[in-house]
Amino acid sequence: MNKIPIAKIGKTNGLKGWQKIHLLTDFPEQFKPNTTFESDKINLTIEKIDLKRKIVKFKGIDTPEDAKKLTNRMLYTTEEQTKENIKLEENEYFWFDIIGCDVVENYGVPEKLKVFWGIEGELRIAVHGIRSAI
Repeated sequence: MNKIPIAKIGKTNGLKGWQKIHLLTDFPEQFKPNTTFESDKINLTIEKIDLKRKIVKFKGIDTPEDAKKLTNRMLYTTEEQTKENIKLEENEYFWFDIIGCDVVENYGVPEKLKVFWGIEGELRIAVHGIRSAI
């Protein structure tokens, strides 16, 4: 089961355990109360979230001191969880479903689609040596 990084936990916000959250996903709707995500060492369950302000409160994290222990940790999901929680439109695909597919440009020779993480943590694709951020 592949872990997919979908967010990075940021600095504390306020006195009740809230923290900034830096999303690494195109599907913010998967962040909702009572949803559990795997972290580097523990599982974290969202108690409350404000996507507009990009802050989150996890269950059991009630002080800035507790929250500081989570700063810079990653949150992960799996391909299975993503497919279960996100419904795509017709002819839409998850990036992990198209890795390794053949890409044909201008009736040329098929090339494999490659996906990798860039230096700054952004997801990148490469075809024929042409790279772009997603």
